[in-house]
Amino acid sequence: MHPYLFKWGPITVWSYGFMLDVGFVLGAILAAREADRRGIGGAWIYDLLLVVLVAGVVVSRAVYVLLNFNLYASDPWTILNITEGGLALHGALLGGLLAAVWFCRRRKISIPDLADTLAPSLALGIGITRWGCFLNGCCYGVPTSGSWGVLTRYAPGLRHPVQIYESVLDFALFGFLLWVRTRAKAKGQLFALFLMLYSSIRFFVEFFRESSYVGPLTHAQAASLAIALGALWWFFRLDRLAKPPGRGLPLLEGLDDAGSTGGAAQGGASEGGSPGGCDAVEGLNAPPEEDVRVEYRSQRPGDDGEE
Repeated sequence: MHPYLFKWGPITVWSYGFMLDVGFVLGAILAAREADRRGIGGAWIYDLLLVVLVAGVVVSRAVYVLLNFNLYASDPWTILNITEGGLALHGALLGGLLAAVWFCRRRKISIPDLADTLAPSLALGIGITRWGCFLNGCCYGVPTSGSWGVLTRYAPGLRHPVQIYESVLDFALFGFLLWVRTRAKAKGQLFALFLMLYSSIRFFVEFFRESSYVGPLTHAQAASLAIALGALWWFFRLDRLAKPPGRGLPLLEGLDDAGSTGGAAQGGASEGGSPGGCDAVEGLNAPPEEDVRVEYRSQRPGDDGEE
């Protein structure tokens, strides 16, 4: 356990704050590159993430203090001290989400596009920050008799290294999101998948973490369950909305995106006609007494109309 990495005169580099900064910077770089790949531009990502960081820290600290108010009741000024952890992750997600929605409305940016862009970065950033929790000793696990148990300055005895459990699963989630990011059928699905899977991870690791309970579940488990179910519903709703419509009339199959009727006339000319549409036009303008038959046939995808 190393609450701080090093001291240089009056300057102390705290482990938790350092890993939080590393996760933020790497997540920002990844998000900017992902935004460029999606064609929505990555220059504004850094402005957004600065707003999200401030809002996330403020709201997450407020949630943590409310859930552990007895720790701060005797000295309220310690509420402002976040150098040694004390941030609720679900509060950070809530604060960051509200800030991101506000930012998107101000800049007229697509919220689903932004959410999908940030999803892998969030998994990566959380996984890195959990190492800060481990070095600091906060967010510790329940007692264990196993040889893998670790010490913490906040509670006696050997504890499950639950921070490492979650970090490993977060990194796995990060890799999975990178793999499926181009396979989503609709905008917003990747972010819904992130919420669903991360909440499942958090629900699982809470069994090994020292936490306060609300009924049979911890506070984090109750929040994770609600978020996972909501994200699951939203994921499949987007999936249904993304299903292609029913096939149209056979005559319209194979038309190009421009919807040009001239191309259809060329492809539908009878055998022996010229490549252009002149013969078809001349046939339509022929005298009534002539027996003129114009043959139409549906053009198959990839068929140029020539035999």
